[in-house]
Amino acid sequence: MSELISNNKDKLRDLKELTQMIMSGDKDRTKIIEYRDKLKELTPFDVLAAEDRLVKSGVEIKDLKQHIEKVLNVIGPILEDFEWEKPNDEHPISLLMQENRKLEEQLSEIKELSKTIFVEENQENIYEKLFDKFNLLKRFEIHYIKKENIVFPYLEDILSYEKPLAVMWSLHDDIRKQVKKVFKISENRELEKYKKELASLLSLMYRMIFKDEYILFPVAYRKLKDSIWDNIYNQFLEEGLFLINSDNLNYKNIQKNDEELFGNLIKLPTGTINVSELEIILNNLPVEITYVGSDDRVKYFSGHEKRIFPRSKAVIGRKVQNCHPPESIDIVENILKDFKNGKKDKEHFRIKMKGKYIMINYYVLRDKDEKYIGTLEVTQDITEINSYQGEKRLLDL
Repeated sequence: MSELISNNKDKLRDLKELTQMIMSGDKDRTKIIEYRDKLKELTPFDVLAAEDRLVKSGVEIKDLKQHIEKVLNVIGPILEDFEWEKPNDEHPISLLMQENRKLEEQLSEIKELSKTIFVEENQENIYEKLFDKFNLLKRFEIHYIKKENIVFPYLEDILSYEKPLAVMWSLHDDIRKQVKKVFKISENRELEKYKKELASLLSLMYRMIFKDEYILFPVAYRKLKDSIWDNIYNQFLEEGLFLINSDNLNYKNIQKNDEELFGNLIKLPTGTINVSELEIILNNLPVEITYVGSDDRVKYFSGHEKRIFPRSKAVIGRKVQNCHPPESIDIVENILKDFKNGKKDKEHFRIKMKGKYIMINYYVLRDKDEKYIGTLEVTQDITEINSYQGEKRLLDL
């Protein structure tokens, strides 16, 4: 593997300089060709390392996102020539690649339908077909969720750089917003806007496929051990796949049996409870719970089948800052800071998401000596509660 993980300082310096040159607006063709020649042995590992250095040196993620495609236009052919051994068909990386192929099929059909919408007399029929396609496109969200909540945490544990993963997450969010935007425009029959915004969406999604398969996947496949991939495989099937039938896949159930997990009793001041009973109780509360320890790492989350905000087992031990999009990190940092220094004991947010009202509460946790031991996040769908009026007593039943 050593021949793949290049630590060539000159190469990283050259890539960083090329990126800074492009970001400054310098379009000197001669210089670009010179840099491309210097970087002819560039690897995906180098790209992630250079990106990490840029962000850590002060380059804003939003600025890097704005210019990253121009950089990839220069180094893209080099990355396409990088050879790496592809996994078998049931490997998680292969499943992600298969999802990308399904996505490409959907994008191709959307492009063909969109060509006819400007000339087709029966536009209503075309719109209905597009609605179906865009609703299907929304389901591709599961692909990004698996990357963010399952693959990224394992990579963060072993890589010396994590900023590129934050950049990729931010790009996922750009795609999510653009899907909603194009859907809304098509729903409102805004033809004058549709063509431009669809082109932007297609560009974002095709470019993400490139980043997946020529940067992220080769690195992840080489860096993570087989035992980790087994865990990821199980979590992928639990989370779900995009347009892939999992019935024929060989599920590798590596979880411990119930006796191993739930054989112990927990003695508390107010009673004794079996671990299995406690899990059932926590998973049936009308709220979702996430516990973040004093070291800012996720230690526990309740296992609702249909969580408002997806979680995977890979998140355990992950820095909570890395569990949020880059644009939200400052808010998370400020909450934790206020909790640790005693400035606040709680914080809450209310948002509207997918037609529902969601309450997100954060509570500080302290021991009997007032020492900070962590933060509890409690999330609840309050849509139904908001509709309550008057009283309902036991005697009314």
